[in-house]
Amino acid sequence: MKHISLTITLCTLTMLTCLVGCYSTIPATDIEPIFSPCGIAKEIHKATRYETSSVVNEEQVKAGGVAFAVYLTDSVTYSYDCKNRLLQKQVDYYEGGHSKEIFSYSPGKMSSVITYSNKQGAITSQRSYSVGLNAQGFDNRYNYNAEGQRIKPDDRYGNRFETWENGNLTQESIGSDVLVLQLYKYDLTHVAMPNPRQFDGLGSRSLVVGRKFFPSVNGDTLQTDYTYRFDDKGHVKRIIEAHTVYKRDYHPVNKPAPNSVYVTDYEYTCP
Repeated sequence: MKHISLTITLCTLTMLTCLVGCYSTIPATDIEPIFSPCGIAKEIHKATRYETSSVVNEEQVKAGGVAFAVYLTDSVTYSYDCKNRLLQKQVDYYEGGHSKEIFSYSPGKMSSVITYSNKQGAITSQRSYSVGLNAQGFDNRYNYNAEGQRIKPDDRYGNRFETWENGNLTQESIGSDVLVLQLYKYDLTHVAMPNPRQFDGLGSRSLVVGRKFFPSVNGDTLQTDYTYRFDDKGHVKRIIEAHTVYKRDYHPVNKPAPNSVYVTDYEYTCP
């Protein structure tokens, strides 16, 4: 019985290795990535009707060769201090109400106060929290590499939870199960978008164009594809994010259409 169990495990690992190899292989490129010191000033979010009850400003977008109607859900605005640290984040919901988060900084600490208001403008709740910051100015509850990217180290048994290539996270295990995988694919010609929450540390270096999640070896595969539009300065001005579920009996001839679509438009603030 132990021999059978070991054989199944080895077969499982072999299959996952094939899946990883087919998805995360990144072609070499000699194109210099586009870099900009600009930060995100505003995001406008839209989603398919299935994902939101909003009926504001319908727009038709294409994803996976299929047309989808998307609707406004909310907008997010950001402001920063002279050190490019996030000072305020405000979310305005198109169904009414908003939230405002104020950030403040002191040596080795970041504090936040979030206030929620209803569509009449009355405050409904408020909460606060704080996190310690390391010498790099990042949340000290996590681990980072020399480049400031947040990483998950191998555990004491030698299990590897992350794989990095070309400065990008290409494979990660979810939770404590090394067989539950999430894979990423990147466009090496464009640098990743800035994260307004600078205290979270840095992520992958390049723009992600695909993500696959394997909940279990015998389960369905969840795939997310990202399509970008750029402005004349090379900044991402729109992301179309399409989510597709691939069943276990999926065959390339019967490729499924996306189940849901999200759209984000961006505006920037530059020094």
